[in-house]
Amino acid sequence: MVEIEILHIIDKKISDVTFLKKKILELLKIYKVSAIYSTSDFFIPIVSVIATELKFNTINKLSAEIFSNKYLFRKKQKKLNYYTPEFHKFSTLEQGKKFIESSSRKNWVFKPLKGNESIGVRLISSYKELEESFKFLKKMSRLNSVLFPLEYLLEEYIHGDIYSCEFLVDNNQVYILGVMDRIISDPPYFIELGY
Repeated sequence: MVEIEILHIIDKKISDVTFLKKKILELLKIYKVSAIYSTSDFFIPIVSVIATELKFNTINKLSAEIFSNKYLFRKKQKKLNYYTPEFHKFSTLEQGKKFIESSSRKNWVFKPLKGNESIGVRLISSYKELEESFKFLKKMSRLNSVLFPLEYLLEEYIHGDIYSCEFLVDNNQVYILGVMDRIISDPPYFIELGY
C-alpha cells in the first residue's frame, strides 16, 4: 500500500503553487489521474493554475479568481444584472467604522474576502462587533495571508432561506449536481449545520 503525505491547512506551504504542484506530481507518478480540482474555495485559483500547466481540463485563472473572491463574484453578478445585496469592500478597520457610522442600515454581514464554510462571517450591528470580526480576520491572515487576505466585505443583511447549488462545468456544459436548502445557525454567526 502506498502511503500518501496528508496536507493540512495549517501548513503554510500548501498555498504555495510550487509546493502543491510538487505534491500533485508525486501523486501523478503513482496514480492515473483524470482531473484535478478543489472542493475548497481557498484552493480553486491555485489548482486552476496547476491543472492548466499540467494540461488538464480546468477553468481559466480569471474565472477561478472570481469564484473564490466574494468581492469579484458580487461584481460579476452585478455586471450580469443578477440581484445582489448591497456590498462594500474594505481593507482596514477604520474604513469599515466610517462606513457603519455613515450608514442608515443597522445590520451588515461581515465577510472575509476569501474563504468558505462561513469562517469569519458574522452579523454586525455595532463598531464593537466590527472590531471583533476584524481582529479574528487578522489572526486568520497571520496564519496564511494567501488564504485569508486582510480584506472584507460589509454586505446588506437579508433575512430568509439560503440555498446552495453545486455544479460542474465540462466543455461548456453545466451539470447540476444538486440544489440544497442549507441549514444555518441563528445570527450573529452563520455556521453551516447541514443541508
